[in-house]
Amino acid sequence: MLEDGKTVEIAMIGREGVNGLSAVFGAPAAENWSQVLIAGSVLKINTQILRQEFNRGGMLQFLFLGYANNFVKQISQKVICNTHHLMEERLCSWPLALHDRNKNDILSITQEQMAFFLGANRPSVTLVAQSLRAKIY
Repeated sequence: MLEDGKTVEIAMIGREGVNGLSAVFGAPAAENWSQVLIAGSVLKINTQILRQEFNRGGMLQFLFLGYANNFVKQISQKVICNTHHLMEERLCSWPLALHDRNKNDILSITQEQMAFFLGANRPSVTLVAQSLRAKIY
């Protein structure tokens, strides 16, 4: 969140992911924040226990390092998308990414929420959504 209250999503975590992964690596807590958008189940584990298991090596370490690599790729892609893609393109890809991380085919998301995560204002999301709808029909 910026000083003026504006936001933009830098990454999306779903059932495939881990929030707070930096703690496993012994790094300080991230300066950004997380928000739950779709209700679901979550598992929580003591950081010290998880770090000990990670430091043993093996499959958990392999999986976490692979996930961290993919997470960096996602953030890099998000920077490029936010910089070079039009709002219409971003509005098309964001719900698809959300759907990929959700078990349900129905996404109960408001235009206000989409605007919040896309770093846009709601009226621009409404105009783009109307334009996309007109192209379909």
